Amino acid sequence: MSPEFDDVPMNVEPFNVETEFVADPLVPDGTFKGLITKVELKPENGILEFTVVLEGNEGIYCSDGVTPIDGKISRYALWLPRKGDELLKSKFTALTVRQDRIRAIKKFSNKMNIIIGNDQDILLAIERHEWISIPVLASIKSRPFGGVLYNQIKKMERATS
Repeated sequence: MSPEFDDVPMNVEPFNVETEFVADPLVPDGTFKGLITKVELKPENGILEFTVVLEGNEGIYCSDGVTPIDGKISRYALWLPRKGDELLKSKFTALTVRQDRIRAIKKFSNKMNIIIGNDQDILLAIERHEWISIPVLASIKSRPFGGVLYNQIKKMERATS
């Protein structure tokens, strides 16, 4: 015999995930203002991840038509060269994957007006929090992953006031 939920000594309100679940509202595709709030090196994935909080986009709302996009968080992944990339041909250019990634880092650092000359520059900038609070223009695109839509920053550049 199982106890009734009301008899369980917890401060839990009855709920039903199936009827009460609401998906997180998505930011519409487009370019929006934001600030970098976190930079994290993720060596297991071979990426440098920038977390951006959108702000300064008054009057723009998420897919639900109610939630402002300001305050929403999105991420930008900068792919770093990994061992073996010099042996792989890029799908998009005549270059190797390593050359493609180096070129992407150069373009990104130029657009962001930051210095990424090598892996040590990244470690030092993270340690010194040099990239935190940089204002950016983030181009956001929705994409499916695992059957769920989510937002991803596809391009990012330093915003000029």
